[in-house]
Amino acid sequence: MSDSHPTDPPLPFEEAERPKALADRLWSRYERLREDGVPGWMFLETLSHLLLLKRADRLAAPRPGHPADPELATAAGAWHSLRAAPDGDLPEVYQRILKDLGSRPDTALGRAFADARGAVADPLLLRELIDDLEEGLTPGPGSEVEGDVLEALFELAVQDARRSSPHHTPRFLVDTLVRLAGPGPADSIADPACGSGGFLAAALRHIREQHPDTMPSPSAGHRLEGNEPSPASRLAGANLLLQDTGRYGGPVHVTETDPLDTRRFTQADIVLSNPPFGMLDIPPERPDFAVRTRDKALNHLQHIMSVLAPGGRAAVILPDGVLFGSGPAEAVRRLLLHDFDLHTLIRLPTGIFHGAPGVRTNVLYFTKPRARSDTPATTHLWVYDLRTGHSFHPTRRPLRAEDLTGALEALRPGDRASRTETPDGRFKRFTYENLINRDDANLDLTCPIAQPTPPDDSPPEVIAAEISQNLRAALAEFEAITHTLAQAPSPSLFSDSAEAADPASGG
Repeated sequence: MSDSHPTDPPLPFEEAERPKALADRLWSRYERLREDGVPGWMFLETLSHLLLLKRADRLAAPRPGHPADPELATAAGAWHSLRAAPDGDLPEVYQRILKDLGSRPDTALGRAFADARGAVADPLLLRELIDDLEEGLTPGPGSEVEGDVLEALFELAVQDARRSSPHHTPRFLVDTLVRLAGPGPADSIADPACGSGGFLAAALRHIREQHPDTMPSPSAGHRLEGNEPSPASRLAGANLLLQDTGRYGGPVHVTETDPLDTRRFTQADIVLSNPPFGMLDIPPERPDFAVRTRDKALNHLQHIMSVLAPGGRAAVILPDGVLFGSGPAEAVRRLLLHDFDLHTLIRLPTGIFHGAPGVRTNVLYFTKPRARSDTPATTHLWVYDLRTGHSFHPTRRPLRAEDLTGALEALRPGDRASRTETPDGRFKRFTYENLINRDDANLDLTCPIAQPTPPDDSPPEVIAAEISQNLRAALAEFEAITHTLAQAPSPSLFSDSAEAADPASGG
């Protein structure tokens, strides 16, 4: 690794472009670590820690209406220690800070640093990152952009990883789905598979924009809760702190647990999630689950149905197999239609996820009635087909915010009663009777589009991924039929022994 590098040009300081410009500068430093085999997620974690310390430095001065926060002051002191350390001592000072801050995992700040190792041992590179943040994040009103910088870094990291990256929901798509869910300042919000905390952070941004004078607070009944059974939980914790969730010394919002293995249930007013797809080795033992299955998506859906509070609402991204699979999938669909108000389904196009360009997904919106009833809770389901006639690719033709304009106009956030079917046929309403009388309660619904469907110009790898997915779906259906025929007598839909593969597992 070379010890000399050309002088970087000055950072652009246009306010609107500041987060993206600074993120580009910071991520460009990763090239020198890539040569040493340092994983991108470790570098991203290091950047999140530095952003937290820099933000603490900016906020450490007493502010009217904000109680003293000792952890914030400690983090601000750590930033000053980094800036003041001689270059030769900088890696040692940095490692000591990681250890000290991570020794208090019962606080929000400590959880973000718990067990962190640090990706940067080169004093020159570490100094450059510190200087980038000093120059790019100037103090004063209007400069609270640390959270936006981290969001931009997430996008860069995913693009950099390309095929090897996990599913990553683009921020503007997350923001759109959150807007439709409409979280408020008194709502408790949960994501049981939160990854880097994108949905929770978007919910906070939405509340801040829609209710600027009533920010979320525990005293108002607000609670934020995420689970992530991987080191990404540290990134999620940092992400939420950078979105101004509250005190650095406040409660931990993200835990590193697997919700499918726990029997500690916390009711939530709103659940937002893009859970993992695929198969488990062993079905979870959950007495609150109506169906026992190894299918991850079905289990996460059942978990969300379980933790949703009466009157609560959920938005969850799920693969196509949940909509048309037989056996356990059918059982869960019938339960969802009867016991919950499944009111909106968005058929998402392929080619929007890095790492899985051919995966087919959907957004399901449903609410939990305040009281149980023998009458089906679903009256009608609105389906918006964003898939037919659309072709995207994560890098060549990514889904953009303007592609969702028609969907937002039709879905009418906050005014569902005024929805009407669209003339082009892309937005259509189905009654409960339509749905429950379909074979297997199949929800694999498409809306006949008035205009001709253009030829498929998807890249070859996307077409190949779709073909592969269709073949997996067909094989899973055959396996489910074989399993059903092997039972004597045939099991009930809600039998604990029912088990099937996910026809649309995204991996």
